[in-house]
Amino acid sequence: MTLRVDMVVALHDPRRPIERAVASLLADGVPVRVTVVCHGIDPSPIAERLATVGAVPGSVRVVAFADGVQSPTGPFMYGLRMATAEHVGIMGSDDWLDPGALRAWLEAADLGADVVVGRLRHQSGQTVRAPLVRPWRTRRLDPVRDRLAYRTAPLGLFRRCLLSDPEWSLTPGLRTGDDLAFGVRIWTSAARIDYPRGRAAYVIGSDATERVTTAPHPVSDVLAPIEHLLDRPWFADLPAPVRRAVAIKLVRVHLLGAVAARTEASRWMPGEPERLAHVLARCVAQAPNVPAPFSRADRCVIDAALRPGVSAVTLAAVAERRRTASRLDGVLTARLRDALMRESTARRYLNYALSRFVERVRGDR
Repeated sequence: MTLRVDMVVALHDPRRPIERAVASLLADGVPVRVTVVCHGIDPSPIAERLATVGAVPGSVRVVAFADGVQSPTGPFMYGLRMATAEHVGIMGSDDWLDPGALRAWLEAADLGADVVVGRLRHQSGQTVRAPLVRPWRTRRLDPVRDRLAYRTAPLGLFRRCLLSDPEWSLTPGLRTGDDLAFGVRIWTSAARIDYPRGRAAYVIGSDATERVTTAPHPVSDVLAPIEHLLDRPWFADLPAPVRRAVAIKLVRVHLLGAVAARTEASRWMPGEPERLAHVLARCVAQAPNVPAPFSRADRCVIDAALRPGVSAVTLAAVAERRRTASRLDGVLTARLRDALMRESTARRYLNYALSRFVERVRGDR
C-alpha cells in the first residue's frame, strides 16, 4: 500500500497520552505513517509503549530531537523534514482525531485541495469556530470572506511540496506563536484550501495540567510573533483587504487579549506598554479602517493604547472598563453602520448563529 500521509506528533513529556494520539491517527486504515518526535526526552520508553499500537509494520516511528528550546517548532519541523508522503500534518501529543477525520481530510485532498483545514473541538465537546467560514462554504476558501486568519494553528493536511517555500515553516526561537506566520502564509497563498464538514474533528485534549502552547506568557512573548509576521516582505505585498483582515485578527485576539489579561498595572513589566502600543500602531497602519469594526468597548482600549505616553496604569484601567462594559458596548461599533462590516462583533454573532443552524440541518452536530 502506497504511503499517502505523514503525520508528525511532538512529544516533550513522557506523561502525555501519546498512545491515544497515535492510535487515533491509525484508526481509519488510511496509508499513514506517524512520526513521534521525542523532544528532549529518551525515545526508548516511548517506542516500547507504542510497539503494539501500529498494526502495520513501519506505521509508527519514534525519533529523538533536542534543541534546548521550550517550543514545539523544532520537533515539528524535524519530523516534517523526514516526511516523504504526498500529504503531511502535525498533531499535539495531548490531542487526537475522531474516527473518520483523517479519511475525510484525505478524500478532500484527493478532490484537489492543497490544504485541508480540520474541524476542531475541545475535549469537552465544544466546537472551535475557527475559521468562521461562510456557513455554506466547504471548498476554495477565501482568506477574507472566510476569515481564515482566525485559524492560527495549521491543523489538518497540506501537500508536502508546499514546504519547498522556506516561508512555509514554523518560526524558530519563539516561546509562543511559532505557527502565526506559517498559518497566515498558508491562508493567503494561492493554494486551494478546503474545509470538509462533518462530525469528525481534531480534538484538543485537556488532560494535561499545562500545555506548552496554552501556558500564560509575558507580553513580550505575545508580541514577538506579530512583529515577525509584520516584518515578512511577503506580508507587505499582500492586497490591502487581506492585510486588513489579518491585522484585525491580530488586534482582536492577540493584542486585546494581552491587555484584557492584565487589569492590574503591576502585571505590566517596564517597557511593555510602549512596545504593545508600537505593535498596535503597526497593525492599524496595515490598511485603512482597521479599528472601524471593533466594538465600543474594544475601541476604548485601542484608542487609549494609541495615545502618546501610554502607561501600565492606563492600560489596566481600560482593561477593567472593557471587562465591565455593557452588552451593547461590547457589540455595537462607535459608528453604527460599521456594525454591518464583515469583521464586526455583530456580524460574527450572526455568523455563529447561521453556522449552528446549517450544522443542524446537515446533521454535522
